[in-house]
Amino acid sequence: MEQKIIRALENFEQLWDELFPVEQERLVKLLIQRVVVTTTKVSIELRPVGMVGLLHEIMPDVKIEKSRPTKDSPITIEIPIKLRKRSGRKYITAPDGRDLSSYRKPKYQTNMMQAIVRGHQFSDMLDKEPDITIKQLAQREMLDHGYVTKTIRMTQLAPDIIEAILNGRQPQAMTLAELMRPFPNCWNTQRAHFGF
Repeated sequence: MEQKIIRALENFEQLWDELFPVEQERLVKLLIQRVVVTTTKVSIELRPVGMVGLLHEIMPDVKIEKSRPTKDSPITIEIPIKLRKRSGRKYITAPDGRDLSSYRKPKYQTNMMQAIVRGHQFSDMLDKEPDITIKQLAQREMLDHGYVTKTIRMTQLAPDIIEAILNGRQPQAMTLAELMRPFPNCWNTQRAHFGF
């Protein structure tokens, strides 16, 4: 029985993605009693009764013992966090700077993807024509010299960062404007810089 419940909860993500937003909201209210955010942690109080209700919803044929928990005994989960400011907005990250959001659905940022692809195209053009300068390339492509330089710089991003952007799995706070600014050369430092 316990293994069935564990398997059902492991497959909950698939069920969640199929629910309408109204149903998702109802389940969140069923499971979560309270969320408290401070500058150092997020405390989430779960309703044990809500967990029992969720199990009834995803496994209606399962019989749960009469000794149910009461509303007065919430389960508290505490997650250490750090508040980080980017582009005038605050974001919650792990204490080491990593993004806490792990997106189930990819969030494609077309502008970032296009800039990375163009950067690689420009870099290839420069490799094929060693006598041409970035300024001449920008003039030929009728683009701003600064834009061409900054997109070429994106070819120096860590491979896993590029892969995450192309797969729509980049941190929430990551923007094209941030990619266009100077960033560290070291791949490990880049990961911390961008919140990976």
